[in-house]
Amino acid sequence: MLGLPAEPWLGVVLEATEVAAATVELRALIGEGADLIQVRVPASWEFAEARRQAGLETPDVFVTDEPGRAGDSRGGDRRRTAQPARHPEEPVPAGSQRGLTLLRIAADDAAARRGRYASLMTVTSAFAAPEQAVVAAFERIDYVEADPIREIVEDNVDPDRALADHAFAHRLQARAGCRVIIGPGPLALGADVVSGIASDSVTRAGRALALQALGVELALADGMPADRLFLGAIPEWSVGDRNNAASILLQPWLRRIVFADHHLLVGGPNGWLGSRGASVELVAALVGGAESLVLTPAVAGGVAAAAADLAAAAATAGALRTALGVGELQGDAAELAAATLRVASAVLERFASEGWGSLLGTAGQGAETERLGGSGVVERASGPTSGARLLQGLL
Repeated sequence: MLGLPAEPWLGVVLEATEVAAATVELRALIGEGADLIQVRVPASWEFAEARRQAGLETPDVFVTDEPGRAGDSRGGDRRRTAQPARHPEEPVPAGSQRGLTLLRIAADDAAARRGRYASLMTVTSAFAAPEQAVVAAFERIDYVEADPIREIVEDNVDPDRALADHAFAHRLQARAGCRVIIGPGPLALGADVVSGIASDSVTRAGRALALQALGVELALADGMPADRLFLGAIPEWSVGDRNNAASILLQPWLRRIVFADHHLLVGGPNGWLGSRGASVELVAALVGGAESLVLTPAVAGGVAAAAADLAAAAATAGALRTALGVGELQGDAAELAAATLRVASAVLERFASEGWGSLLGTAGQGAETERLGGSGVVERASGPTSGARLLQGLL
């Protein structure tokens, strides 16, 4: 891409939710040095309704940045899902297709002024993967976060429904040239809840690695090129572990070995990169994995300072990798890595024989605890994305 900056790229989460304010914010972020802007797509109507019927709160509903607009008689925030604006004065969600069209134009203009290409990334709720893929193709969205395993484990979505949605989306994303972001692996605690025994950090890390591998295999089976998959390198819950430094170095190191053909990323909208001491932790992460993308929420002190810190951290990490050579892990780090891989292998073996119940507990079995989207499941043939074929490739 003409003007594409050198890796690692700096991604910043857009805070504004209405397109007028978001356009102003986006121009400022790109002008200060952001290479990628993440835009949150409001929750789909289907997901919001399914959550409402289940008695659960719906995240990611659209909240206007200007209370009282568009006929809101109560004068408060106007909350709704991703429906198109029906009146010229209605606020337009930044993550709607109309909003993304305007943001794409603004991003291209700001990037041309800076002389370096700027990317857009969308993140959406469960059930919206096919629509997200269509919009990404039409509006030239460079990155989409699409993780069916996270939807199954964290959002309580029926596995067949999630896999079918993303199998369709992957085909469109592959043809459109999108880069797909898969998280570092969800925190699967269903089996712990059933047994009543809390798992240790190594067990949780091994489960996350196994589930991430399952998401990667699904995308590859659907035709996604390996070099267009970007994988989360560090589960956010592992950063608070008592072996903090070891985890931050070890998790990217493992993924660099296991997923050698894919790009890695660190951070997230609620990540640890905005905390004190994050520069040291970022160096450790980059030494372990040489990530291509660093994603951060709004940065105190401005994007320009964050971009300078990232460049310095990347240079330091590169020097350390050169000095250390290829090398191997030693001592406790080697033991943790080996234990994590053993857990990941055991998780996949058990999953192959017991199915989703081995990870989700009773929530993954039977109809007594119905999962979201089960009524919309379509039967699938034994094609390349069937569970047996995926597991065969993984094992």
